Amino acid sequence: MSNYLAIATVTATLQKMLQEEIGREMPGIQVTTLRPDAVSSNISGACLNIYLYHATPNPAWRNADLRTRRPKADLIKHGQAGLDLHYLFTFYGEEQAYEPQRLMGATVRALVDNPMLTEDMIQESIDHSGVLALEGSTLMDQVQAVRLVPSTLTTEELSRIWSVFFQLPYCLSFPYQASAVLIQGEKAGQAALPVLTRNTYIGAVRPVITQVESEVAHALVTLDSTILVQGRQLAGKDTTQVQIGKTRISPQVATDSEVKLSFVSLPDEEKSRLRAGSQGIQIVRLQASESLRTSEAGAAERTFTERTFDRAVESNVMPFVLCPKIQETQGINLQELDLDEDEELYRGTLELMLDLQVDTRQRVFLLLNSISQSHTYIFRPTKRRLSTAQLSFPIGGVKAGEYFVRVQVDGAVSPLIQEKVNDQLQYTGPLLVIS
Repeated sequence: MSNYLAIATVTATLQKMLQEEIGREMPGIQVTTLRPDAVSSNISGACLNIYLYHATPNPAWRNADLRTRRPKADLIKHGQAGLDLHYLFTFYGEEQAYEPQRLMGATVRALVDNPMLTEDMIQESIDHSGVLALEGSTLMDQVQAVRLVPSTLTTEELSRIWSVFFQLPYCLSFPYQASAVLIQGEKAGQAALPVLTRNTYIGAVRPVITQVESEVAHALVTLDSTILVQGRQLAGKDTTQVQIGKTRISPQVATDSEVKLSFVSLPDEEKSRLRAGSQGIQIVRLQASESLRTSEAGAAERTFTERTFDRAVESNVMPFVLCPKIQETQGINLQELDLDEDEELYRGTLELMLDLQVDTRQRVFLLLNSISQSHTYIFRPTKRRLSTAQLSFPIGGVKAGEYFVRVQVDGAVSPLIQEKVNDQLQYTGPLLVIS
């Protein structure tokens, strides 16, 4: 989702894109973002002015995120608002040379060729806008691209817009709409600690693969786990493989009713292709076919049987969750720690390493749960340009104390360390001490 800079970023991206597109056909054209009553005193020559005059709730998104709080008003997730931005394009120039009309045609042509704001267009406008405040914009991260469509305004509606500018003569104008800008709230929610023990069981719900679970009962699935895939007719007479996402892996044990796969024994190359979060798992049975081939070895000919795997039978897809783990050996480092003495709150940058790579489009959150008090904090990481296991989280407004540290990647939460203390199972880490 986008932050509060999304609206300004849409305007800046429109300005840069139209300046480049129209400038190729009408060199020397100016594209401004002023109020119409301020344009005449600030420009000379042909000019296109982009003016955001109105914003309305987007009908498709206004009900998409209603339940953000529990009945007692506790925040459980970030809220969001979907907006449509209404722009008025005004065209200035020499009437005798038809400059306003040429400008209007070039503008409509540019918007027909570029009906949506791409990530590259947005990033370029941020980098070249010269406005430092836009560098923190996250418009390119929202799930839906901003689309540009013409609006319909009656003569009466258009006259009302122009009437708000005192004693300003009408100039040729055309309305456009940008849909939709999704602005997400930043207020932190609450995340409870996970349940220590469970007594629930998942029964068979699908044919062929009926159940996927960790070899250790009720444990989270991580790269240290061995998973059991249970079902019917799982083993083929030739080769049986397990497909997770786009990766195919040979299991250690495969029978008709159970397939066992240990992530620990996987080569590093195959581990690097796995991602945290909800996964789809399939059993793929490869069937071989044989054919006779003849080769020449000197003057003699030799006939041999060539065996190829050219047919595959795939099972149904069964979901499971692969959780990341925080690499404590790499350390949880708190950099640039600073104390606000007036409010006794700390801010800084927390860096840690996971055992799984995180893609640029995966949703990542840092969860801090106070050990001695009820404080809970949720933070986003800094923007990632490439897939990485090294994450950095800017944190702020945190009270001093000891905190359990977890990372959530697309809904998969890293596990806490559990140990028996005085014959009772307790959480003991990973820990972060802020003081």
